[in-house]
Amino acid sequence: YQDHNVRLTLITKGVIRMEWDPDGKFVDNASFLSANRQYQPVSYEIKNSKRTIEIRTSKMIVKYVKNS
Repeated sequence: YQDHNVRLTLITKGVIRMEWDPDGKFVDNASFLSANRQYQPVSYEIKNSKRTIEIRTSKMIVKYVKNS
């Protein structure tokens, strides 16, 4: 998921990377956390409401309140 200021990336069924930038300029270069940004696909469900984003995998539920 990505909007103006946040990007959420599923790394595995139990790990999500959350990035926030005031200008929405996300960097895809290697980092301390991730030298390789090519991840295996993860099965998930997403619910996108006016106020929240909810991402569900078999191991976790992540709920993000938009603009928070």
